[in-house]
Order: sequence, then structure tokens, then C-alpha cells
Amino acid sequence: NNEFGDEGVTAIVTALEQNTNMKHIVLAYNDDAVMASYPFRDVLENTRSLETINLHQTHLGRGGVARFALGLGRNTTVKKLVLSNDEYVGNEDKYWDEGAIKIAAAIKRNSTLTYVDLENIGIGNKGAAKIAAAIENHKSLLHLDLSNNYIHDKGITVLLEALQKNTTSLKTLDLVHCQAKEFEKDVF
Repeated sequence: NNEFGDEGVTAIVTALEQNTNMKHIVLAYNDDAVMASYPFRDVLENTRSLETINLHQTHLGRGGVARFALGLGRNTTVKKLVLSNDEYVGNEDKYWDEGAIKIAAAIKRNSTLTYVDLENIGIGNKGAAKIAAAIENHKSLLHLDLSNNYIHDKGITVLLEALQKNTTSLKTLDLVHCQAKEFEKDVF
């Protein structure tokens, strides 16, 4: 676990802005709340080499996700995104759809993404519907992990309908341990 603090985050941002050869960055398991204010937007908008971003369990929170999504939507190099197990997520009464909606908009705009992991971040049916709309016509996305979220039958149905429309790219849609009841009995 890293606790970068303000100085560490500033150093990371400076390094990413100056290093034009960086291809992969892993900032997983950060327990520092400063990650929520990390200026991902600026880094993502300006980098032209970054292909992989792993932010597994980074505590981005809603504001951090919103800024991150803006940058991701304008980026033309990132192919793999891991944004799983963000511990800021709500619980079953308060889904993380707001962040999922922003990430969905970024997925829709970013034509280079091939792998997106949004496991266990509290996405509900509303977020799933926006993600479904984003993948309907996406030409490069091969893998989408939405496992361990609060996606119920309605959200699963919308995602499966999007899959029927997108026959060009998506090869893997992971919905393990979502909240669907009817699909467990009838389909799986």
C-alpha cells in the first residue's frame, strides 16, 4: 500500500508529464485520500504513450472519477484500464452509478480501449445501461469486467441487448456475482 501524499502525487504527475515513453502505470492499493484529487485528467489528455492504467483500489471517489473520465475520453493511447475495487463505492442502497455514467461516456469516446475492468465498484442498473450504450457501437473493446456489482436483471438485459448489436469487438463480458435473480434460474 502506498501513501503518496501531496508531494508524491505531484512527483508522479510531473514524471508522467515529462516522460514521453511511459507505457504502463500501476497506482493500485493507495490508501491516501489525496488520490481523489490526483489530476488524471491533465495527464490523460496530454500523454501520448500511456497504454495501461491500473488504479485498482485507489479510493478515487466521485470527484476523482469524474476528472479521470474526462481525461480518458480525450485520450487516444490508453488500451487497458483497471478501475476495480474502489472502496469509495456505496452499498446496496447507494450505487456508484454517477461514476459509472462518467466512465461510460469516456468509453464511448475513447476508441483505443480494448480492456476495461470495473469489478466491484458498486455499479447499479442505471450505470449498466449507460455502459451498455457505450459498448453498442464500440469497435475496439474486447474485454469488459462488471463482476461483483449491483447489476440486477434489468441491467443485465440491457447489457445483453447491447451485445446483440455489437458483433464486431467484445469477446468477454464478465458479470459474475452480480445481483441478477431471473438469469440465475433461466439462463445460467
